Amino acid sequence: MNQQDVPAGWVFLALLAVAGVGLGLLVWLSNIPPESITAPQENLADVADWMVKVSIGAIVGFSTGRAANGARSASHDER
Repeated sequence: MNQQDVPAGWVFLALLAVAGVGLGLLVWLSNIPPESITAPQENLADVADWMVKVSIGAIVGFSTGRAANGARSASHDER
C-alpha cells in the first residue's frame, strides 16, 4: 500500500468526527436524570466515553508521530 493512499488530513478528520459523535452522544445523554437512566442508555454512555478517549488518544499519538518524523527528516536534511 502506498503512503499516499490515505492522506493524513483525512485520518485527522475521521478521528475528529469519531470524537465529535462521542461528545454529541454524551451531551444528548446528559439530559436524562440519573435515576431514570436505563441499562442500554448507560451502555451507550460507556461506548461514547470510550469513543472520545480512544479517538483523542489516537489524535495525540498520530500527531506526535508525525511531528517526530518531521523533526527526524529535518535533522537528516541538515547533514
